[in-house]
Amino acid sequence: MKTFAVYTANLNSSSVTCIDTTTDKVIANIPVGSNPYDVVATHDGRYVFSLNSGDGTLSMINTTTNTVVSTITVGQFPMSGVISQDDLFLYVACRDSEYIAVVNISTQTLVTTIPLNFKPVRMAITPDGKYIFVQCINAFNVPVIDTETLSIIKRITLPTSLTYTPTDLLMSKDGKYVYFVSYQRPFIGMISVETLELLTPYITFTSGVFNPTSICTSQDGKYVFVAGLSRTTGMIMQLSTAPPLRIIKTKFLFAVPYKYETTPDSKKLITLNPTSGSITIFDINNLDSNKTVYLGGSLTDIEIRPESKIAYVTNQSLNIAIRVDLEHANPVSALPTGNYPISLHGTLIEVPTPSSLLLCRALKAETNDIELTKNASINITITPTLDQSPEAIIYGNITAPDNNPIVSASVKVLTTDGYTIYHDITDSKGFFTGRLPAGKYTLIVVSPDYNLSYVGDFILEGGEQKNLSLLLNDNMVSKLGVIFGEALGSTLEGIVNGGANLYRNEDGTDRLYVHSFTSINGRYRIAYIPQGIYTLRIAANGYLPQDSLVVIDKDYMVISSTNKLSKDPTNPQGKISGTVMYNGVPVDKCLVEIYRREGDMKYVVAIAETKSDGYFEFGSLPAGTYFIETFKLIPQN
Repeated sequence: MKTFAVYTANLNSSSVTCIDTTTDKVIANIPVGSNPYDVVATHDGRYVFSLNSGDGTLSMINTTTNTVVSTITVGQFPMSGVISQDDLFLYVACRDSEYIAVVNISTQTLVTTIPLNFKPVRMAITPDGKYIFVQCINAFNVPVIDTETLSIIKRITLPTSLTYTPTDLLMSKDGKYVYFVSYQRPFIGMISVETLELLTPYITFTSGVFNPTSICTSQDGKYVFVAGLSRTTGMIMQLSTAPPLRIIKTKFLFAVPYKYETTPDSKKLITLNPTSGSITIFDINNLDSNKTVYLGGSLTDIEIRPESKIAYVTNQSLNIAIRVDLEHANPVSALPTGNYPISLHGTLIEVPTPSSLLLCRALKAETNDIELTKNASINITITPTLDQSPEAIIYGNITAPDNNPIVSASVKVLTTDGYTIYHDITDSKGFFTGRLPAGKYTLIVVSPDYNLSYVGDFILEGGEQKNLSLLLNDNMVSKLGVIFGEALGSTLEGIVNGGANLYRNEDGTDRLYVHSFTSINGRYRIAYIPQGIYTLRIAANGYLPQDSLVVIDKDYMVISSTNKLSKDPTNPQGKISGTVMYNGVPVDKCLVEIYRREGDMKYVVAIAETKSDGYFEFGSLPAGTYFIETFKLIPQN
């Protein structure tokens, strides 16, 4: 499945941290080269590159495995990078080598270097990939690289009366203009991609009146904003998106913005205010409508999820990435990164689908009665059917009596047959979600300390999105009874794969309520038993079944039972074997239960699991009437 992940470059720990923003979990801490300064990703999300300023290398990370597959030496202090739209080439600004390094991504090799004679810090590539514009320290021009010839075709002259400390470079969404921003000797310029000329007028300021720090554009291309420092406070300016370059409006901000980002839906503008440890969320159409969220520490970078509701902000002093709910302007959680997370980049990557997000359908069958005569052998083929009930969704938040979310609570859904069809734990917000076929189910929720729990039935209709949020204030599961037992042979050996059948007396008739199986050492467990009178029958191949009375008449009741079974003196040699096939293919690891029917009573005698060829076998069976049930959960994408 695809998930949106963010990768943080951790400057002082020579590592990159990968966070799955769907589950809000760190899924990898990846060792890379020395002092990673930035990360860039291919457009298809297959690779992320760590630009390692300390040793002049790139660490090429496979995002499926989150491992470094190649280390490429490029030059001194690789500071930023851009990737061609076809994901064939990576262009790296090597500041202290004063050149652009060109890397072939498929061969993982350095192709060439393009000398600049100035220190490059940022680049902007045209949407068609034809030109790369380079921003350099203290240069009086903007080099333009032709990506076909890998040469500089022009150096666009800047006003020579200025000494530039470039802070940002931006390509317009339509690819027609490049914005150049400088902090010292403050300057904002617009370059025509068509003519490769600096357009006039350009904008200059007296230092202190306004010193621009960054520039960004909305995803729809309708807005361009520049942020900066105005004397002792911050300022936002909205610029024109077409010539002539002009300031449309300004907005003072009582914080110093360092970096900007707009949401993918082009509705919000977010400023990163590192000195005050805050972000400010603006309505992009009305800058007077805004809210500042204090996050603490020193903030370095921001990335926004594609649906525009969640942002991640790196905090270098606390070594964390903070998840922020942009709709409600609240920090939600904090995840650990490496030391000094200086930048981050988001991309869609391929990850294994979490079991909670898989739709599992039951592949099951129940045979007709099988009449087994004394010492006979019967072979059958079972063809189960796949549950095709329409899909539905469950979700909810699990909270404690104080209304705080319960993290890592166990959420389990059982079928009416007692099989677990869904199991997950709640996230940092107490949230869970899952996909299920329509049907009748039992929901069981248990807090991680086992002090609070819930059990209850629900019905799920096709296409329904059912909210199963719960406020846990009781321990319903613990109040229900539980039976722990073991089935032993004549020499006290544990009997494996036998049946533990619990009958409930209803209107004078014992009806099978639930069943379990004996595992290693012959042990079994039957849980979630309400108060009542029951009969427990333990059965196994080659043994006589044993019945015992069980009375659950109190809350929190735990019953321990030891069942010593006697060998069947008739030494039965009957056998029922067969193969489970679905669509002509053997079904392996399928649960197979064999029941014996005696009048109105039925009980599980034994269980088995099919082999790779779908084969199963039950031996030591006395003559009688039997039937078989099979069950396997099949994950669907």
